[in-house]
Amino acid sequence: MDPIIQFLNRYVNVLLLLVTAVYVIVTWFILLQNRRQVSLMKDQLENSNYNSFEAIVLNIDAEFVKNSDIRPFFYAGQEINPEDPRYEKSISMAEILIDFFDHILTVVEYNASEPDHWSKQYWEKWIVEMFSKSPLMRKYLETVKQWYPARLYELAQAGAKLVEEMKTKRNAQQIHTGEVA
Repeated sequence: MDPIIQFLNRYVNVLLLLVTAVYVIVTWFILLQNRRQVSLMKDQLENSNYNSFEAIVLNIDAEFVKNSDIRPFFYAGQEINPEDPRYEKSISMAEILIDFFDHILTVVEYNASEPDHWSKQYWEKWIVEMFSKSPLMRKYLETVKQWYPARLYELAQAGAKLVEEMKTKRNAQQIHTGEVA
């Protein structure tokens, strides 16, 4: 083979090797950058979701401040009669809270591997306690349970069970202390 062709052949092979090496290095660098950007975007999305949760909770709290007359139906275990003029407002608030709980369960499931403020246990405990304090929410969910995931209904049932356990414990204490007539 002609020495010039051999030289050119080697030159082209070395050049191809260098181009390939540069291509691999650039690709690797781009992948690292993309990975870092995706991580930052994920953190921003997580923070945004958490901030929106906090904003919703504060808005709900503000509604209870403005409408303190319905608060006992959500936090004190009081029943409400459908004939009560506050009933429609209370049912609307129950639906808002249940929709929010549904949203929480969806987002928490998606972020299950994230930091503590996405702890499924934390949010589910709060939902159970909210259901335990509101017969209205439990009854309303019972009428529309097909609209929501089974997990939300299970948490409402856990809230009802918590109420029964508290009643049993209270009755046992009354019997023990002689407060029952």
